[in-house]
Amino acid sequence: MQHLNQCPEQIMIEELTQRRLLNRVGEALAQVPNSLEQAFSWQQAVAAQMALQGKPVMGWKCGLPSPERWVLAPIYQLHTRAAIPLPSKAPQALVEPEFAWRLSQDLPPGQLLNPDALRQAVQCHMALEIIFDRFEAGAAVDYHSRLADGLLNQAVWLGPPLPQAPERLALAWHSAAEQVEAQGVHPTGDAFAPLAWLVGFLHQRGIGLCAGQVIITGSLNGLWRLPVNQPVSIEFGELARVQVEFATELCLA
Repeated sequence: MQHLNQCPEQIMIEELTQRRLLNRVGEALAQVPNSLEQAFSWQQAVAAQMALQGKPVMGWKCGLPSPERWVLAPIYQLHTRAAIPLPSKAPQALVEPEFAWRLSQDLPPGQLLNPDALRQAVQCHMALEIIFDRFEAGAAVDYHSRLADGLLNQAVWLGPPLPQAPERLALAWHSAAEQVEAQGVHPTGDAFAPLAWLVGFLHQRGIGLCAGQVIITGSLNGLWRLPVNQPVSIEFGELARVQVEFATELCLA
């Protein structure tokens, strides 16, 4: 009944918020954002609703934009333990290997650091982005809706700090039954560049960043489909080696 007093835009924002809170999958939106600006406005309205539910923004995913696409979305879940909860009891974990930048200081809305100062304000980490599609398989979903929803981000697992973020590095993962080796390449050639763009973009819109927030800037090797409920070892070249487990018994849905 509360929908009777809400405009269509408010109804869509509420729908996106509930999907995020409940790890729920749904059909394409009945009304879609008509521009990148409106899609970002919906995304930020969802963030405000999430904060009211005790789930503030813990960081951002981002990439360099194009005229047709802005690549940025809030991160609401940040994991650091070896047992990583999944949003559903899926047979595989959908994961992207990433570099993450963790802020060591607040960046208030009115403060814009130059690139050198920004580099001094972040620490590079190994990271894994947990992917979850809140739209039904086969749904005709436009990019503006994806942007409003958060660009498939479910969570980020933050690994150990790294001394650098090389343009290329050897990647590998293995479980009891599988072993995969791959070449990691950052999509922009510079893992720091999207971070600098994000800070400037948010600054223009009066949005600050907080110490401890984490920013990921693009997958190093596309999408990995990793086994669940068993140890998985992951290597970032000689920089880091970890063992994690994607645990459906910790399923958040």
